[in-house]
Amino acid sequence: MHKQIEIATQFLCSYIPNCPQEFQDYLQAQLHLKLQHSWYPQSPQQASAYRTVQILNYKPDQLLRHCLQQFNIPYSLFPAEMVLWIDPDSVSYRLAQSYTTTLWTQKKSISISPPRTFMQLPQAVN
Repeated sequence: MHKQIEIATQFLCSYIPNCPQEFQDYLQAQLHLKLQHSWYPQSPQQASAYRTVQILNYKPDQLLRHCLQQFNIPYSLFPAEMVLWIDPDSVSYRLAQSYTTTLWTQKKSISISPPRTFMQLPQAVN
């Protein structure tokens, strides 16, 4: 679970210029608290919906919103719509209605680089 949380945190922080280490540590701790009771390596799809981090219409889910607010990081740094799945066998994301992209699988690592130019969505104002 630690590797998957680290990958997810790196991905989310890639949207934040000069992402503070304290924010990264806090986000990892919050993700660990959320995921620790819904982690099923023998059945990776079980509870998959619970293990997501989402932004819908520029509104981050409760966990991400809480972390961003703790460090005064604006929501507008993120895409309008995003889903990040943190599963035992993979870490994947989808922006708006685009295809799902895998960041990491148990079989191999993939470089983390959010496709900002793939789907340039208008930025919200906090």
